[in-house]
Amino acid sequence: MKIEYKRHPNKKYRDNPFIEAMGYPLTVEQFNQKISKPFESDIDLSDTPAELHGYYARTEIDNLADVYVVKDEAFRFYDKIRRMIEAGYKHRNPVGSSIRKLLGAIDESKSKPISSLDVREINVLRSQLCTFICGLSGIGKTKMIRTILGVIDQVHEHDNYVDSEGRTHQVDQKQITHLYVEIHERQSQRDVLKNVLAELDLYTDEKDKENYTDYNRNELITLIRKKMTIHGVGLLIVDEAQNIEKPSTSDTLTASTEKPTMKFIEDIFNRIGVPLCFLGTHSMLKVFGDEATIARRVATNGGLILGSCGVDTLFWQKLIKEMCQTNLLANQKTSLDTLTFHIHNKSAGIPAIATSLISVALCYLTFLPPKDQDLSKKVINFIFDEQFQLLKRVTNAIKNKKYHLYSDLEYLAILEEVGDKGRNAESVAKSVLEKHENRALTGELKIKKTTDTDEREAQVEDVCDDIKPTNVMSALGYDVS
Repeated sequence: MKIEYKRHPNKKYRDNPFIEAMGYPLTVEQFNQKISKPFESDIDLSDTPAELHGYYARTEIDNLADVYVVKDEAFRFYDKIRRMIEAGYKHRNPVGSSIRKLLGAIDESKSKPISSLDVREINVLRSQLCTFICGLSGIGKTKMIRTILGVIDQVHEHDNYVDSEGRTHQVDQKQITHLYVEIHERQSQRDVLKNVLAELDLYTDEKDKENYTDYNRNELITLIRKKMTIHGVGLLIVDEAQNIEKPSTSDTLTASTEKPTMKFIEDIFNRIGVPLCFLGTHSMLKVFGDEATIARRVATNGGLILGSCGVDTLFWQKLIKEMCQTNLLANQKTSLDTLTFHIHNKSAGIPAIATSLISVALCYLTFLPPKDQDLSKKVINFIFDEQFQLLKRVTNAIKNKKYHLYSDLEYLAILEEVGDKGRNAESVAKSVLEKHENRALTGELKIKKTTDTDEREAQVEDVCDDIKPTNVMSALGYDVS
């Protein structure tokens, strides 16, 4: 498809085909319209035997899995990562002399892709942009980022580009605006790097995962850095970042088995040279926060901490309304308001649990006589106790603030206790703001009022050094948009 370049109003971004190929950004209305997926009821039972109507009604309920309700934070994060991609391209203009020099050197020495050129001499990979999303399992992190990436065209195949002065440039490059990889629990550092190469293979004709299996970690990082320049990669998304570990003291680990550590992530920052986005559970905050340099770099562009969804948020109201398709039932009596609050209570405000609970409850009701088909609090309780018993301890831990019971909830306790000094929310936020520069994240946590010991106050102060100011503002219930 022919690229329709849009001249960028920002002079520093102008005449850069990588940036101008991305076109205009979406407005809030366009964004919501593109990614929202409402429930579509389209079932015709006219030719179906009456005794099978219930079965086919349940297949329609299964379509609820395709529903997507836009999270309140989604557009702001779309805006953030799109600007990060553009900013990362600022020093990587394919019609600039430095890029031509790099690409020319690589092209002249295809037989020696690693030693062909010292990229540091050219200094085009200067991006230190980074952001993150962390939150409870089931809160919708991965789904949100994948949905956002879905509205940003991933591949642009460039040919002739005409700049603002009417000059024509031959840009024979395939641009990849973003790549997505996961860090699995048992993967080594080399496995992660080879996965990046494999992801690149999906959009290029190169098969580097097979050709470079004998390369060590440093050689793989250097290779990835050059390929990301060649193919104009604008953003690298790293999911399951909580699987990053502290450096091991074991002497038995080899380069091929060592798991991703902070040193590995620091190498990624220093040498890959494209904007980064990390996704993970709250455990990721502890891993990243243990080293000040990494914590600062991860939060360069702020991020999102997604806590339990508030029952009064616009997202939760829309989610319950979209999922509770009670029009499929014969005798619905319980009000939507009642269901909104009760489902929030049972699911602890976690969307994945809520949607599963509703779907199973609706299916259960189709087995009952028409007069009993009411999605009520009693039915929700029965289904939760019968089929979601495994999640009861988790939801109770969140609702009762017993975060110590689960390792990935421990950081919520620290966040919550930032305000435990008898001060109001404004004074807590102000004290943190005085210590840090602008950062951003959201989530919903209630602040409890208790008196801390000196030791606990010291721990909270240490955590304040890891948490960025608007993160805490959001955690205290303030809108940081």
